[in-house]
Amino acid sequence: MTTTTLPALRDGTWTVDLAGTTATFTARELGFIRVSGGLTVTGGTATVVGGRPVAATATLDAGSVRTGNARRDRDLAGPRFFRAAEHPQIEVRTTEVTPGEHGWSAAAVFTLAGGGAPLDLRATVTGRGPGRLHLTIAGVLDLGGTPVRPPRWLISHRVAIEVQATLREPR
Repeated sequence: MTTTTLPALRDGTWTVDLAGTTATFTARELGFIRVSGGLTVTGGTATVVGGRPVAATATLDAGSVRTGNARRDRDLAGPRFFRAAEHPQIEVRTTEVTPGEHGWSAAAVFTLAGGGAPLDLRATVTGRGPGRLHLTIAGVLDLGGTPVRPPRWLISHRVAIEVQATLREPR
C-alpha cells in the first residue's frame, strides 16, 4: 500500500503565476545533438475538488519559441512546424488526474499546430508557500500524434517537456 504525502489543497480554481512559471523542451536533432528551448506560458489553471486536482489547463505562446538560435526559432514557429501564425497558442488540457506518492499523474491532450496528441504528465510537488504551490510537471510528447511531421533523421519525434510552475491559491 502506498501512503500519499500530498498537501491538502483548497478547493477552487488555482491559477498559474506567470512570473514564476517556465516551460522548456528538449529534442534530438540529427539523432545525437540535444536541442533545448523554451516557450512563454500565457495562462493556466488547476481545478481542485475535495482537496485534490481534478482538471488542469495550460496555454503557451507558439511564436515565443527560443532555443538560442534565431534561425531555428523562426523555423520552429513557422509553417513547417508550430504554424504559429495560424495557431498562435499551444494548449494542454488534462482528461484525467490521479494522485501519486509525491504528486499527480495526468492524461492530457497537447494541441499544437491545430491538432492534438495524447501526453502523459507527472506533476511533483517541489514546495509550498503562503497561498502558493510549486510543481515540476514533466512528460514526453510524441510528435507523430500531431500535425508536425519533421523528418525522423532531422528531429526526433519524441520531445521531453518540463514545466516549473507556481500556482496561486483561489481567493
